[in-house]
Amino acid sequence: MWRQELRWMMHVVRAQDQELRLDRWLRLQFPSLPQSFIQTQLRKRKIRLQSVNASSLQTTGANSLLLEGSVVAIDAHLFQSKLQPLITQQLEQKKMTQKQSLMMDKKLQQLKQCVVYQDEQFVVLNKPQGLAVQDGSALT
Repeated sequence: MWRQELRWMMHVVRAQDQELRLDRWLRLQFPSLPQSFIQTQLRKRKIRLQSVNASSLQTTGANSLLLEGSVVAIDAHLFQSKLQPLITQQLEQKKMTQKQSLMMDKKLQQLKQCVVYQDEQFVVLNKPQGLAVQDGSALT
């Protein structure tokens, strides 16, 4: 969970993320971010890592390993302008995927109800009107 402290958005590293490289962890958090963007922000010191035993934010490289309890800090302006919209977009995509999955399940159930006969070699369907059975140039 992200929390804001002054000009930084902070996230405490969990045990499951321990021993993960910082750049790979960021890619897991923000999958649509290009690696070049992450590298640039690390170089500009907009993304930092505060280790468990250090009291201040340190300049970090992409290959820095995360430890449980250390804190990833991202510049608040960068987070709100670039990363927050990505989080919202990911949530919306997840909802859409769930909706599509439910719709596919419904369609699959409808097709299963149309099965008249089935054995190892054949499936006979009572095909609904409008359902294409062959490829054609007008089908996409």
